[in-house]
Amino acid sequence: MKKKLPSFPRRIGVVTSDTGDAIRDIIRNTHNRDPKVEIILYPAKVQGKDAEYSIARGIEFFNKHKELEVECLIIGRGGGSIEDLWAFNERAVIEAVHESSLPIISAVGHEADNLLSDLVADKRASTPTHAPHCLIKNRKDIDEKLNEYKKRLDSLLVQRVKLMKTRLESIEQSYIIQKFYENTILNRQQRLDEINSKLDDNISKYLYEKRVLLEKIRLNTEKYDNMSILKRGYTVTYIDGKLLKDTKVKKGSILKTVSSNDEVISEVK
Repeated sequence: MKKKLPSFPRRIGVVTSDTGDAIRDIIRNTHNRDPKVEIILYPAKVQGKDAEYSIARGIEFFNKHKELEVECLIIGRGGGSIEDLWAFNERAVIEAVHESSLPIISAVGHEADNLLSDLVADKRASTPTHAPHCLIKNRKDIDEKLNEYKKRLDSLLVQRVKLMKTRLESIEQSYIIQKFYENTILNRQQRLDEINSKLDDNISKYLYEKRVLLEKIRLNTEKYDNMSILKRGYTVTYIDGKLLKDTKVKKGSILKTVSSNDEVISEVK
């Protein structure tokens, strides 16, 4: 059974080469649609001998490390010959996709390419460039929709008040029920004013709560933004292209330490 993709993912994992066009296209198109979405890359070998095992390990890595709070995975690579893409037809990849608890988008090659990973994955993207469009909603569209709902609500309230005012004026103009108005309707009008005031207060409170909620979401996403973490003085170190915490340090290993504004390459002696 296909797993449902998250409606508003805040963090996604990508399993692909860290040097190809695919990861650059995925990052660019994701942040064009929503700059607040975080992307965590597992650099995998996507072509040649043992590429299928590298891809499978990337899928298993994200499923194992729940603390990363990744909500969906994109696996894939750019176009090439069928031989170049063949790793995504191999059993190791297919089994890893099938057993994944995280929903997966397969984005391999071009529109005309059809790989087994496309069939097993929860969603197929025609290209890596198109993958973010299958998952990330355009923040600009969301903001416009919220503004449209607010305008509709404001318009409905104005129409309702005008209608009630018209009805009251019509009653006031009737001499026959003038006394009844003075004794009864006036009290009801006052009650109506109270209800209308309370309705306005409730709407204002509702809109305020939504603004507070959106602000909390904004602050929360900024809190976990990779660049914000690095700017607070933290660094991330990779060894032979992998996170240092997941790999043993050996003599001759190449370390890459990334800070907010620099990268340092060093060798273990």
